[in-house]
Amino acid sequence: MADNDDVLDLWRIDESGLQLHPRFKIAIIISVLIGIAVTSYLIIKMDEPYSGFYLVPESINYSNTDNMVSFTLGILSHEKGATNYHVDIYAGNILERTIQYEINRDESAQYQEKIPLPMNISFPLKISLQLSSDRGGSQETHFWLKNSSFK
Repeated sequence: MADNDDVLDLWRIDESGLQLHPRFKIAIIISVLIGIAVTSYLIIKMDEPYSGFYLVPESINYSNTDNMVSFTLGILSHEKGATNYHVDIYAGNILERTIQYEINRDESAQYQEKIPLPMNISFPLKISLQLSSDRGGSQETHFWLKNSSFK
């Protein structure tokens, strides 16, 4: 059996009661500090870049007199730095317009768009907006024109 002085016990009993060994106290403090440092680094340096893309539903307006549809689209950028966005707008399977926007990090913007619809369209008609950026990734949103009197 080993001598009591050679064994490093986790707990010690002295005149003030049960005490954690000082070496274990130091190890616990160092472990907590390392954990705080690693967590802080991951929160600050490892933020995930992303973009948001949306339509404002109340803004959608179709006029059958001039065969135009208008709407407001929004882009929210949390990418790393300024980002170029490309929006392809389709009426059914027909590409009606391609638009470019540049948005800085942590900014959002809304854009009012108005596009002509193809002649002799049939309803319901899907209006699709496809967003892509120079940093990769793409998103799609859409709405439907259900009849010629949509407003």
